[in-house]
Amino acid sequence: LSITLLAVILVIIFTPIGEQHVYYQIAVYILLLLTILIVWLFISGRRFFPSNKIRIAYSLKSAGFSSQKIILLTILRIQEKLKLLEILDHFKFYEIGTDIFKTNEQAESFTLKRKLNLIIHGTVYGGKKESTFRYDLKNFFFTYHVVNSPKDSAIWSLIKSDINLMLANRNWIIDENNDLSDIKDVADNLFEIILSIIAIALSRSKETLDLSIILIEKLLPLLEQKISPEERKILISKDKKQLNIPIDLLRSGRLRNILSMCYINNSRIFISDGEYTKAIEVLEKGLKAGADKIDSYSALALAYYYLGNLDKAEEYTEELNRTHKEHPLYLVNKAFFSIIRKEYEKTVTYYTELRRKINDNNLIIIDQVIGFISDRLKENKSELAYIYSIGILTYNFKDKEEGTTILKSFIKKTAKNEAYIPMLKVACIICKIEI
Repeated sequence: LSITLLAVILVIIFTPIGEQHVYYQIAVYILLLLTILIVWLFISGRRFFPSNKIRIAYSLKSAGFSSQKIILLTILRIQEKLKLLEILDHFKFYEIGTDIFKTNEQAESFTLKRKLNLIIHGTVYGGKKESTFRYDLKNFFFTYHVVNSPKDSAIWSLIKSDINLMLANRNWIIDENNDLSDIKDVADNLFEIILSIIAIALSRSKETLDLSIILIEKLLPLLEQKISPEERKILISKDKKQLNIPIDLLRSGRLRNILSMCYINNSRIFISDGEYTKAIEVLEKGLKAGADKIDSYSALALAYYYLGNLDKAEEYTEELNRTHKEHPLYLVNKAFFSIIRKEYEKTVTYYTELRRKINDNNLIIIDQVIGFISDRLKENKSELAYIYSIGILTYNFKDKEEGTTILKSFIKKTAKNEAYIPMLKVACIICKIEI
């Protein structure tokens, strides 16, 4: 701002009096002042041009010119690594003034206000240790925005734990006698942290899930390369109560789990949007990368059903059963397939078995199945077994009164239809009605 005022004063001094009308001169001065002020706002990082890219800002204080040079070289190396991985175009870097905020709370507010994904802020110290000049970058703070995950949400503690894992046990010292090698190490650390934080933050939103997958897919091989065969060994204490896992192995393993979750969630989005072939491609890719088999096989069965390939849907349902014997998803799938084949006695058996398998941890499956069966009933109102399915699931797992009402409706509609006798027997016992 002081530079702006100085520029205006210089213009006033060197503009001859009387050459222009005084009001015109005042207008020129105001316009110049506003122009320079706007330029200053953008140069200082207080304002940004709109961008759909991942927006990363850094606000790093330095003890002097040499420290500032170290900062610039480190940022440059990070950008070069992003370029080598062909993902630099996804990022936009901003250098912002160190006077914009003073506390982490102010940094968080600025991150949200300016729609930044990440701010790296702190101080780079320099000084001698044992006659060697060193730069210390450990006083960094990382302020980030996680999409769809406010701090009071249940998932926040897990997100925080994941990011703390990515930050832990890093080397931030740059020795003047070994600065090229140390800058590489520090830049690699920052690079891994940036990609990890951004990927974790983006994994919570439908709109940014694809980008999260890209970043983790690029980062994982680099993390895996760092892990030697010796570091892949997990040591168990003699009392078998503690595990000693190398931190690089722990980081890569956690990111792989997050990637698996992203594959599953992405497939669900594709299925919801009716893009079943894309869902299958993502799920097959996820299985190769170690995605959860139960979630993957159940989603593959669903996608193939929607494509009209019942044989494939049943094939993946059997794969699910081989992974986890009589899993609730296996039982509800088999019950549904038996309805399609009009093997109603089998339907009753599968739903009876389901009562032993459902607990509070997997009760959400029931809501999903009822929704799915309700949609099938809308498509084919003549298949009354769907009413039985909705009724028995509601009675057993949600609301007995509501379930009884639905089953009474089923009894009324099927009383003279011998095909439904296995279901009628169960429904009549529940409703205390004689056949």
